[in-house]
Amino acid sequence: MLEQKLDAGELDFAIMAGRSSKSSILSQSITKADFVWMIAESLLDQGSPQDLISLLTQHTLVTLPAGAGTTRILDEWLLSQNIYEIKRITCNNWSAVAGMIREGIGIGFLPKGWMENGADSTLIQLESHPPLPSLHYAFQWRRGDIRNIIPTMQILVREHINFSLRPNDIL
Repeated sequence: MLEQKLDAGELDFAIMAGRSSKSSILSQSITKADFVWMIAESLLDQGSPQDLISLLTQHTLVTLPAGAGTTRILDEWLLSQNIYEIKRITCNNWSAVAGMIREGIGIGFLPKGWMENGADSTLIQLESHPPLPSLHYAFQWRRGDIRNIIPTMQILVREHINFSLRPNDIL
């Protein structure tokens, strides 16, 4: 949706996962995000296998919706594990995804920076072999837009982008 709005001139720029495939949009890589699998302690059953694949088959996957950039890395990872069907519940907000995982609705993955920053000590990190792929983000703008705001915003975004902050932490 952001790409469509950018292409239609409704947005001046956007930060999106991956590069645009549209020739009318330029993309400049700015950062990457890593993710970790998380589960609520209440879902861990001492009598059952605790490996990630077993847990994914037993519980619902809580994740962002299909249009999110994370869908690509999730699908890639699931296919590498020979998982073709899985029960999912989706939400378009990272904080809500984290809340549903915390409440034991299912398991999922969150930005690694959140967890390293001590954002949620009630969740347990699950080992993942292989780990989820990194998700690369790009600053995107319309080709031919030569306004000064574009390079100025690119500089500001590079200086301030931070995947260790949760939306509620941003002032």
